[in-house]
Amino acid sequence: MPAITDSPLARSTEAIRLIGIHGPIKLRDLEAHVSFSRSALHRICAQLEALNWARRRVSDKAYVLTYATDDFFASAQFSAPEVDQV
Repeated sequence: MPAITDSPLARSTEAIRLIGIHGPIKLRDLEAHVSFSRSALHRICAQLEALNWARRRVSDKAYVLTYATDDFFASAQFSAPEVDQV
């Protein structure tokens, strides 16, 4: 059984986090920050583009997050006992 940190969701989350921190970032530079395969990273970036969560700029092929990502996380409802107590 694969570790949770090696799940497709964890990989996608890591790619989003890295694009957010280091973006705009080219795919080859993004590869240097991840521990999973290049093909997995290509699939993740393609999925992020299909969801309109990231886009690759035409000028330099660097990935950036879109406002759709901000909107998704802003609208997400998180529940934690620590937050409920406040």
